[in-house]
Amino acid sequence: MNKKVWIAAVALVAVVAVLLGIWFLSRPKADENLKTITVTIAHENGVDNTYTWQTKATTLAEAMNEKSLLGESVDGMYLTVDGETTDFNANQSWWCLYENDQSTVEGADTLIIEDGDHFRWEYTI
Repeated sequence: MNKKVWIAAVALVAVVAVLLGIWFLSRPKADENLKTITVTIAHENGVDNTYTWQTKATTLAEAMNEKSLLGESVDGMYLTVDGETTDFNANQSWWCLYENDQSTVEGADTLIIEDGDHFRWEYTI
C-alpha cells in the first residue's frame, strides 16, 4: 500500500472516530423518570378501552389525571373512571383495580407505578 493511501485511511478513521464521539456526547439522554404504562378500563357494557402512554407521574392517579381518565372519588375510592360512574347504593357497582393481573389493596392515589406496568379497572357488580 502506498504512503498516500495509508495516510488517507488513517485520516478517515480519525474523522469517523471524532464524529462518533461528538454524536455520543450530544445525543439525547433517556429520561430515567419516564415510564410507559398501559391502563385498560372494562366498562359495564363489556367494552374495554385500553390506553398506553409515557409519564413521569409517581402514582397511578397522577398518571390517569394527565389523560383525564379519573373523575369523582369518595375517601380515595374512585366512582368515575373513563367517564363511567358507579353507584354502590343503586346497584352495588364499584371499580375493581388490578395491577399486572393482581387485585390491588392500594388505591390509585397511593399506587406507585413502574415502567411497563399494566393496570385494569373493572366495572364490578
